[in-house]
Amino acid sequence: MSEHELLVRHAERWAADKKRPFEADLVELALDLRATHDAVPANRWPVGSVQHVMLRRWPAHGPAGVPDVAALVQSLDTFWRFLRATGRMAGGSAEPKVLLAEAKKAAKKMPAACTEPENYSVTKSLLDFGAGIGISLEDAESESELNDRLQQIMEAWNAQPDEVRMSRPMGAGSAGSVMGRALTDAADSMVRTGEIPPGWAMPTTPRLDGLDFEDEFEDDRPLLPNDPAVSAPYAKSSDYLRQVFALADFSDGKELTSAGYLRPAIARKAYEQLNLWEWDSKMRRVFDGGDGEGAPADESQAKEAALNHWRSAKDCFALDRLWGAVIGAKLVEVTGRRAVRLRDDDPVTDMDWVGFALAAGLGEILQSSHQHSVSWVLGTLMSLAEPYGGGPLSVEELADLRFEHLKKEGAGRHSLVSEDMLRELADALTASLIANFDDFGWWTHRKGRLKLTPLGWDMALALVTAMDQGWF
Repeated sequence: MSEHELLVRHAERWAADKKRPFEADLVELALDLRATHDAVPANRWPVGSVQHVMLRRWPAHGPAGVPDVAALVQSLDTFWRFLRATGRMAGGSAEPKVLLAEAKKAAKKMPAACTEPENYSVTKSLLDFGAGIGISLEDAESESELNDRLQQIMEAWNAQPDEVRMSRPMGAGSAGSVMGRALTDAADSMVRTGEIPPGWAMPTTPRLDGLDFEDEFEDDRPLLPNDPAVSAPYAKSSDYLRQVFALADFSDGKELTSAGYLRPAIARKAYEQLNLWEWDSKMRRVFDGGDGEGAPADESQAKEAALNHWRSAKDCFALDRLWGAVIGAKLVEVTGRRAVRLRDDDPVTDMDWVGFALAAGLGEILQSSHQHSVSWVLGTLMSLAEPYGGGPLSVEELADLRFEHLKKEGAGRHSLVSEDMLRELADALTASLIANFDDFGWWTHRKGRLKLTPLGWDMALALVTAMDQGWF
């Protein structure tokens, strides 16, 4: 449990004892917005901070629409009184009555601020544009459907004339975000020098000023990538990368289609030679309602069906996920209608291997984003990350986390879906995600739990940076 969650839980109990109004979800969201984008501890509330979160951060990064402003003001007032009464209020904070007066003043402007597109972040702007053309995410019944609709919104936006896109503000509300600034600085430095800036550290959730909670993290290590020498062994031993290079070697001199894929007959030989049925069958068992373990009743018949159900190599998921990395990493050059194996960009040093693995991972996350939410790939990695307060978890425990998240969304897009259906959805999506990325070297399996590897931590940081840069 994070310090924010623990603090809110204490506040909720205090509010119940004092019979004061308190909506925990509203307060926790306000705290998260301040921590993520302004690096402000949850117990530090100087003059001006209330107006900032209500009129800037919430409209930019909060949920669509207008929150229950009156409930938000009442809940924050209770929270400030709790901090002051229990000695948890940080030095430099204003008195609760001053903060309440500021909240009441901001409350008059908050509905307009939350409906002004100029205040929105990039993501919120796109969702607002989608709603305007009749594409909403709120009634989607699966993650795949959500991603499909988001893709439709992106395509519709990109199809707009330049003058229309220029006239609509996109992401102005994101300005000043501490997280965005830090990741942009690191990415820019990597492009220019190939190195993280000296002394750079990813912003962490700010610790509570002057308090020592029982659920605090074990240490305050900066969230930095690992030394390549530590992460490289996991890249070199990755089954996914091993098969990427095996496919690149196999394709040398092979004939391609006009679309740049291996011809079907050749692709089927690659499928068999690389034993892609092993991965394919695991995914099929997951989609059939299992956990990816065990074997089908008639494996030879299932393998034969899998090998012949597609007409193009692009339609073979087990092969296409490798081919995308082969082409993207320039391991193969298309010359005419044939593939030519190139070795100039093969990884040599530890840094080469880690960079190659992270690029391949980002590519697969993007390619499979119609099936696996990018935010949940990141959420899975962060849930396993000890530097981020996580640790080893079983697939069932990860599914529990996803189920709780889906339930929390119940008042919105999943309001008409029963908890039993949400439970099934959480189990299926988690099992599918783990099966899809199980061969990337991001985690190991120990005593029934997934333990994040150094490469997995590096992947999480790379994904955060990519998302901040708008690559997803």
